[in-house]
Amino acid sequence: ENDTYFVYFYETGNEQCEEVNDDIKKTLSGHSNLYFFNIEDTTLKAGKNFDYKNVTNYKDITIKQVPMLIHVENKKIDHVYYKASDIKKALE
Repeated sequence: ENDTYFVYFYETGNEQCEEVNDDIKKTLSGHSNLYFFNIEDTTLKAGKNFDYKNVTNYKDITIKQVPMLIHVENKKIDHVYYKASDIKKALE
């Protein structure tokens, strides 16, 4: 529904994810436009080939690595943050 939102992909027990999970929750949880996906509980594809420019459905997303934070604006993926350090910078 929302035109602008964040999607956060993580994995339980992943050190990089645990490093940034609290920051994500503190910084973005006030927004109703934040979605969490535990990649263990989903059927999303994993792989290195990630072309997000033309993705319009979350089922077409390929998870390159976790943690991964995607910013969606006007129903298109605007930016993808891959590493915990990049995600932390984006939240500042």
